[in-house]
Amino acid sequence: MTRSTLPDVTTRSPLIVVLDDDPHECTLLGTLIQDTWPRCAVQAGPPTAALLRDLTRPDGLRPDLLIVEQDMPGCMGLDILRTVRASPGGQTLPVVILSADEDPRGAAAAHHAGASAYHVRPTAPAAYRALLADLLRTFLPDRAD
Repeated sequence: MTRSTLPDVTTRSPLIVVLDDDPHECTLLGTLIQDTWPRCAVQAGPPTAALLRDLTRPDGLRPDLLIVEQDMPGCMGLDILRTVRASPGGQTLPVVILSADEDPRGAAAAHHAGASAYHVRPTAPAAYRALLADLLRTFLPDRAD
C-alpha cells in the first residue's frame, strides 16, 4: 500500500503500535487499549526488522502512537526511538518508552533521545489502564473516545 492510498488520518481509527518482546505484555496492552477504546486499532508484537523498516520508510507504517518496551533482548527501546526519530516524519510521532526500571537515569536518557514520555510499567491492570487513558488523552486528544 502506498502512502497516497492510506486512509485519511482524520477518518480512520487511531493506530497504536506496541513493540515488546513479551507476548503476554503485548496481549495485555492490546486488550487494555481495545477494552477502553474499541475504535483504536492495535498492532502489538516484537520489533522485527521488517516492522522497523516499515516504520522508518517515508511511505511506511504511520501509527498515531508508538509504545516501546525499553529492555528487550538484542534490541533496546532507546535504539528503536533513535532510529524512528532519524527517519522522515519520525520527529513528530509520539513515542512512549515503558520500562521496569525505576532509576531516574532511564527516564533522563529516554527524554534525551527524544521520547515523548517515559513510564515505569505499572503492575496492576487498573493502574495500567489509567496510564494508557492518560497517554491517549495526552497524545491523541482529538481522537480519544
